[in-house]
Parts: sequence; structure tokens; C-alpha cells
Amino acid sequence: MTAFRAIGLHDTTILDTVDYVSVSVTIIHLTLMRYNSLRITDDDIRRTRVPPQQDPSVWTQCGRARSYNFYATDAEVLQVIRTVFGEKFRPCSLVCLHSAEVEEGKYRLMTTVRDIEDTINFGEVDSVYIWCKPLLADLPLGAPISPYQVCAHLGLIRYITAFLGRDRKTGRIVMEESTVMLIDHVINTETGEERRYPMMLKLYQKLKRELNKLLIYSTIWTDPETGIQFESDREKMSEGVYQRIVTGTQEYTVLPGRRLA
Repeated sequence: MTAFRAIGLHDTTILDTVDYVSVSVTIIHLTLMRYNSLRITDDDIRRTRVPPQQDPSVWTQCGRARSYNFYATDAEVLQVIRTVFGEKFRPCSLVCLHSAEVEEGKYRLMTTVRDIEDTINFGEVDSVYIWCKPLLADLPLGAPISPYQVCAHLGLIRYITAFLGRDRKTGRIVMEESTVMLIDHVINTETGEERRYPMMLKLYQKLKRELNKLLIYSTIWTDPETGIQFESDREKMSEGVYQRIVTGTQEYTVLPGRRLA
């Protein structure tokens, strides 16, 4: 078992959870931003609206995406999303994506747009993109490319729900971690124009900070080859997941460790 999970996005694969930016000027900017308040004003929102893309298919990711893995229930994560995307970011929708079997052995990607306050059946959802309409007025989901690509390259934050996997040693079905991720730097493959999404990055950092308040347990990982266990406080666990494990409701790829807060 490994602490890293590969997440495919077309021709892009993310193999770690480290925030990485290749441009030194950007590193300085982001370092300063971490020390500044994450408070967002109405003027900030007006100044950083995402311009429309005439052809979403010509934009692609520039550099690595940002991603953050953790163990929390969907209900806990949804509540944090609603808190971070509060009144000034409304109306706000959740773009829910999942694959559905339309014929035996044939699947189709299904897209459903729901209000952020709606009840979401996460058992039928693979990924959720957070569409903040004051920042992005139009989302061309009818474009002849994958809605994953449309949402990702317009800077929408993605929540990848926990999914069922198989324990390599025991063969039991267990629950994997959840992930939030963001592509905040894209480039036009025809013109070379680059775009960054500073407000989406700020919201992503704020979402991480609020999620961290939920994650109050370290995790125990077990090496599938040797059986040796080690503790990690990098991918942490919420009270909701802790209760599921200790009550036997659900098995996860990790065990709960010590309480951190």
C-alpha cells in the first residue's frame, strides 16, 4: 500500500500531493499569499472573474495540479464546501460527474448540475466540481470535449469522492482516501497565452485550511509486503471516518492513529 494515488486527467497524471509551481516568481507570490489573510472581499471577486474561453479544447494544464488527500466523510466535506463558498460566492453549483452503464459493458459519462445546498447522493458520484457563478458566469458543458477537461481548465476546484478499492494483502474491499484538487495555471496550445486563476487558488487554500480543522487523527499505514505499520500525520482523518472504522461500519486503507487535536 502506498500513500500516493495516481489520478488521471486525460494525458496528465498526478503522482503526489505536493503543491508545486515551476516558476520562481510565482513561488514568491504564493509564499507571500500564505502569510496574508485568506479573507476575500467583493472587490476581489469582481476583479478576478474568469474570462470566457471561446474554444475550451485548446486550453491545457501548465505545470502540476495541486492536490490534497485526506480521510473524511462526504457529508463532512460538503459542509466545509458550503461554508467556504458562502453568501458572497452564491449562486454556486456542484457539477456532479459519474460513469453510468448504458448497455452491457458500455458506459457513458453523466453530468448533473445541482445547487450547492441540494442533497447529493455521493454513492452515485465520482467527482464534483465547484462552480462559483460570480467568478465564472458561463460553463460550456456542451462543448465537444470531456466535462472534466472543461471544468478543470477553467479553474474549478474538484472534489474526488472516496472510492472502494481492494486491499493488496487481504483482498478485502476497503475505502480509499478523498482528494481536493485544482489546476490554477493553463496555457492555450494555439496562441501560447497563459492564464492563472488566483481567486480559485485562494479558495483552494481556504478549503484546505477548513478541512484541516476536521482532520483530527493521524493515520496508520501498513506495508503490504512486510506488514510493518507506520504513522503519518500528512494524510489525516476526521471524526466521521474514525467512528466508521472503530464501529466496524466501513474498512479503510488505513487505521486511525493518535488524536491530534
